[in-house]
Amino acid sequence: MFYKFSLFGLISFFVLLISSFSPAQNNSVILYENDFESYTVGGQLACQDSIHWNTWEGTPCDWLEDPLLSNSKAHSGSKSVWIQPYNDLIKTFPYYTTGKYSIEFYLYIPSGYTASWCQLAVFINSDTTEWGFYALFDPFGNGNIAAGGWGAAQFSFSYDTWMHNELIVDLNSDWAEYYFEGNRIHSWQWTLGAGGDIIPRQLSVTNIMGFDFPNPPDSSQWYMDDYKLVRIDTTVGIKDFSVPKEYILNQNYSNPFNPTTMIKYEIPELSFVTIKVYDVLGNEITTVVNEEKPIGNYEVEFDATGLTSGIYFYQLQAGSFVETKKMVLMK
Repeated sequence: MFYKFSLFGLISFFVLLISSFSPAQNNSVILYENDFESYTVGGQLACQDSIHWNTWEGTPCDWLEDPLLSNSKAHSGSKSVWIQPYNDLIKTFPYYTTGKYSIEFYLYIPSGYTASWCQLAVFINSDTTEWGFYALFDPFGNGNIAAGGWGAAQFSFSYDTWMHNELIVDLNSDWAEYYFEGNRIHSWQWTLGAGGDIIPRQLSVTNIMGFDFPNPPDSSQWYMDDYKLVRIDTTVGIKDFSVPKEYILNQNYSNPFNPTTMIKYEIPELSFVTIKVYDVLGNEITTVVNEEKPIGNYEVEFDATGLTSGIYFYQLQAGSFVETKKMVLMK
């Protein structure tokens, strides 16, 4: 479900251009990492290590919330954390208000199951929270994130394999980016929070969940391995760039295409955005995007299954800005 939100103003800021697939490996300090090899299989994670891990309700060893260690799947070594329905784990670390951080881990989702996790800006207790980011993986191979607004970006994932995901939060410049399998899925102003409501500029716990709204909790089952929290040193070897300052509609890629292609665009301010596809006669074929978007870089997939080969046009409209580009479907 998609929701509209209000934005009370944007400040000027600069963000860092981050290389793909774990940019935190260079010029950085590892604050915490865990391959889960030191724990006992069949035991609960927070119950074995309540210094670094806890549950949502603050009750390590709770039979419902505290997940088990497993040796049935592992990205490295022989063990991983097995997330089952109603598990609700948190990775504790100090509140950060400055600096740039990477939160990354590998996840494995068995075919037909769901997964979800989020990063909070505030976690005092289960009743006092501020949500910064939310990733959901549905039972049909579709990923969806809440980041600056619900349904901010979508992507596809594969079952029965280990997948890398990484959230990068720069508290100094109030900017965040989410990467999945080395591809940047979305970037946004961190203090817009998960749903587009203003949140504090800080970083709190990671929440690993055994449920994926709106899917039933019983559909959730997945594995986590090689969790890592890194403070990134941004003073060496990384190039600066500014957030979008103008509306831009990029050429689709690939082009020609069959049957899907990606359309990238940039939004410099909160705008209601539509992207429509037309045939050569000017007939509207479909609407690809039709929602309010915060400042950021976006991409969306256009699926031409069912259309015949030929020339088509896609048009971006946001406020008074309108731009049209040509694409070629070649079957």
